[in-house]
Amino acid sequence: MRLRFLIPQLVIGAFTLNPRSSVAAERAYEACQGKKMGSTRHQDGRMDGPAQSDSKAPVKQYVETLNRGDAASALALFADDAVFDVSGGLCVAAPYVGKAVIQKELERRVADKFHVTILQTYVSGNVLTRRAEFRSDTIKKAGVERTIGWTIFETKGEKIAYERGGIPDRSDPETARFIEWQQTQPPAR
Repeated sequence: MRLRFLIPQLVIGAFTLNPRSSVAAERAYEACQGKKMGSTRHQDGRMDGPAQSDSKAPVKQYVETLNRGDAASALALFADDAVFDVSGGLCVAAPYVGKAVIQKELERRVADKFHVTILQTYVSGNVLTRRAEFRSDTIKKAGVERTIGWTIFETKGEKIAYERGGIPDRSDPETARFIEWQQTQPPAR
């Protein structure tokens, strides 16, 4: 599958905006490449690294709280100085830094009935890369049921320190239709 070869490039490119993540980028790249860093590849394609439980827990809780529509609990999972770099939301121009500004985007997602289904997870140390299905009112408005995309998280302890999302799987026909629709929409203000 061609996408497998693109993901490491996307992962490295996704981390270039975060100056404190060169180690995180290296770990994400290695996770996607299946390097032997004490990682385990599961039959369903997931890859778990040595610190899998530590880095997976806050991300799993984050998805669960957003799917329940609980922005406050989702926000509590972020570090005070977290970087939230997700295109397509309110932070289109520049990444959000800090919980105060991240809160607005999480509230917007809850209002949009944003729902995530995790399809694959790759973990290397404190970096988690996931492929997921996304559903929301905005996605339905575009005339598609769901999109597929990648998100990269960096955790510190039990908190999310960095989220880079909005990396679409352009090989998916529904995602491609959504991107085409999105490009016809007026810019976010």
